[in-house]
Amino acid sequence: MINTVVIYESNGFIVSVIPYGDAENADPDLNFLIYEGEVSPNTHCVINGEVCLLKRMTFEDEIKSREGVYQLTIKGIPKNATVRWPDDYETVETDGVVVCDVNLPGDYSFVIQHPHFYWKEVTFNVES
Repeated sequence: MINTVVIYESNGFIVSVIPYGDAENADPDLNFLIYEGEVSPNTHCVINGEVCLLKRMTFEDEIKSREGVYQLTIKGIPKNATVRWPDDYETVETDGVVVCDVNLPGDYSFVIQHPHFYWKEVTFNVES
């Protein structure tokens, strides 16, 4: 196996992977570890100093309608996940739930990202 240097953020998101021989070029202010084996920022993260496979997110989502207002709800979001709302606004969720009220038909997409999970898009189709 070939050793690689995994450079990661404090939240576990892998920034880059470089060959062990290039380690002297890495920024010393970044978090890094030496890893033996295949690793990719697309499939791995760092949890408690260990390289781990990303997990898949699962949610409950629902649309409720009341008097022309539609309430869109996503439950089960990992703590401290970043959610990009349909208007490109971003929030960090700490309670695991996103609730959005809309009054116009259309598609409303939310992108949920967390360093330990594959990112996921949830789209609601609101019909009049």
